[in-house]
Amino acid sequence: MRYLLLRQATNRGLSGCLLTRPLGLRAFHDTGYAYRQSIERGRSRYRTRNLLTAASLGLGVIGIYYYVIWSVEQEDYSDIPMPPELTEEEKRAREQATASKDD
Repeated sequence: MRYLLLRQATNRGLSGCLLTRPLGLRAFHDTGYAYRQSIERGRSRYRTRNLLTAASLGLGVIGIYYYVIWSVEQEDYSDIPMPPELTEEEKRAREQATASKDD
């Protein structure tokens, strides 16, 4: 951050320099992260509204999730053809193929 170099004039002339921030960058409050009652007073107005918003969004997500689960459970999948069962010969061939991959 740039600082302006200001000379402080006194009755005897120039008596040194002061380093200060430009007028547009000065803060009216402490810039630290310490707890202050003024911040809590300002936030208390929004606490209820924020909790209601969070609850409504959460209930919306949960409602969509359960609706999707319910709609998938009632599907019967009868229109999808199932593959035929494997014969004994095909089962043995598949077992031999997997056994050869393991070795």
